[in-house]
Amino acid sequence: EFQKKRRLDLEKRGYNPKIINSTFVFSGWMGKVDYSLEDVIYDNMGIVSSVVTEGTSAVIVPSVANITSKMIQAHEFGVPVLTVREFNEKFDILNK
Repeated sequence: EFQKKRRLDLEKRGYNPKIINSTFVFSGWMGKVDYSLEDVIYDNMGIVSSVVTEGTSAVIVPSVANITSKMIQAHEFGVPVLTVREFNEKFDILNK
């Protein structure tokens, strides 16, 4: 039922063009990734990766206070590091 509703909502609203084919990496979550955030990315045809490359669209972190190796790699590649709030604003996520 829940999946059916999500699918209908997506068909009605369409995919988010800012996320389609974009690659995102989560870092600093200590095994507690916000899976609803992953769902938003997957639902909108985005990609979740565990490796930062120059093709990564953004590294999403719970806080910029705790520096991780993926954040350092992102900086080296010129990839933005975004908090959840910043991700939601930059990629027009309305339901968060």
